[in-house]
Amino acid sequence: MMMKKKKKKKKKKKKKKKKKKKKKKKKKKNSIGCITLAIVVVVVVVVVVVVVVVVAVVVDEEEEGEEEEEEEEEEEEEEEEEEEEEEEEKKKEKKRFQYLYYLLLL
Repeated sequence: MMMKKKKKKKKKKKKKKKKKKKKKKKKKKNSIGCITLAIVVVVVVVVVVVVVVVVAVVVDEEEEGEEEEEEEEEEEEEEEEEEEEEEEEKKKEKKRFQYLYYLLLL
């Protein structure tokens, strides 16, 4: 008893129909709004940069002014010290001359 081999039937492949892709409708961008927004952003950035630069310049000038005032004060103090030293030297010279004068008188 032999068993009969069953022949397999080949199945036909069904061809798939290609679906047409629907084109998506592009939404119209509000180009005027985009341009306006870009202009506003640029103006804001420019204003911020200008303000920062002006503040930096003002602060720098104030620091220079303070430094100049400090330098002037230091110069005045040095001049006063020099004048005091000159006065002390003059006093010493006067004392010397007085001492010499007294010696001559004796």
